Amino acid sequence: MAFQNSFHCLLQNILYTGSVWTMDINGFNISDPLAALESTVITLYLYAPLILSVIIPVIITIILGKVYCGWICPMHLLLEINDWLRKKLEWTGYNTRDIKFSRNTKYWVLAVGIIVAFFAGRPLLALIYPPAIISREIFYKIYNGIYGHGILILVMIFFFELTLSRRWWCRYICPGGAVYSLLSRFSFLRIKRFNDFCDNCGDCVPVCPYDLDPMTKELGMDCDRCGICIDVCKPGALKYKFNLVQYKNIRGTAGNKKSNRKIDSMTNNNLKLEQALKNNTPDSLNRTE
Repeated sequence: MAFQNSFHCLLQNILYTGSVWTMDINGFNISDPLAALESTVITLYLYAPLILSVIIPVIITIILGKVYCGWICPMHLLLEINDWLRKKLEWTGYNTRDIKFSRNTKYWVLAVGIIVAFFAGRPLLALIYPPAIISREIFYKIYNGIYGHGILILVMIFFFELTLSRRWWCRYICPGGAVYSLLSRFSFLRIKRFNDFCDNCGDCVPVCPYDLDPMTKELGMDCDRCGICIDVCKPGALKYKFNLVQYKNIRGTAGNKKSNRKIDSMTNNNLKLEQALKNNTPDSLNRTE
């Protein structure tokens, strides 16, 4: 009871304003990395408060991986509803499709969007980024009583994914997801497969929202640590694991390369010295008895 009262008092003292796109908690600003990136490129100015506002999201992503996409982004909730509707459509006999695209598409969307925004002098990716759209639409509805044009983008994404390509936006298009994927390249938290408990049933593969294969040793940057694969698998087959070994391996590999270069250099010098001594050796010493 004492803990509950303390936690309740803590929540009462937290002053939250903003949205999932950018927020203020007790005077501390937190911004989506995409917002900071686009603003910095457009203005060509490193605004200190804006840079500081992305420290927490960046650190969390580096440590835990792409958790924003799987646990915080409001679009994830909408697309989970979409997955449920797809199953209902398939149950009625409707043949839903799942068209595949290149996973690199989202990086092209990010790059082209940043370049165009730079020349246009205004943020453009924020116009199609669902967290930003949802944040704006909520304010439009509260203060103006109507929804803006952004709701049309959400509806188009919703129906395209419902009928043609499951999780199309998150897998292939989202520029914010591209930023988080790059940040999570060397994240500590991973989902690891344990061969001793895995019976190769394959149940984890079809449930992955990103069409990844959890049965492989490396899920890659796109995994959002949602844990759905862990829930459907045999206990112990897949687990969250903090992987610190890879950084030791990276440093070890770099050290080995330096050591190898030193050894190669020493070997070459020894060969040159041996050849020089041989060339300067008197014939009497080279003559065999």
